[in-house]
Amino acid sequence: MKRCVIVGGADINNYEYIKSCLRNGDFIVFCDSGLNHLESLQVNPRLIVGDFDSHDNPHLGVETIVLPCEKDDTDTVFAVKEAIKRGFDDFLLIGVVGASRQKERLLSRLLKKELKQSQNLRRCNQR
Repeated sequence: MKRCVIVGGADINNYEYIKSCLRNGDFIVFCDSGLNHLESLQVNPRLIVGDFDSHDNPHLGVETIVLPCEKDDTDTVFAVKEAIKRGFDDFLLIGVVGASRQKERLLSRLLKKELKQSQNLRRCNQR
């Protein structure tokens, strides 16, 4: 199975390094405000997920899952769950942490819970 790359909306300061972490054939999912990184990353999403409260739906002609604004999971956690449903077990998370320490810890716990079966979970930390 190919790797699933999930792009969130946290700051990315070194796009060249992040692009070096990507591989041909990655299944790339952009989550709502992660779309702010689309042009700089120069990749084509395979899936877009979000409630579009922080970025307009770009209507790019790729599969898009529009979520309600009021929901239990963040857009990123929903994207992880959706990728697991599709059989992915190798993940690279980009731009998914960095908001606040409390939010980062909560997201990390939620993702670890969802990905406990995954053998390959990596974050592409910026250098």
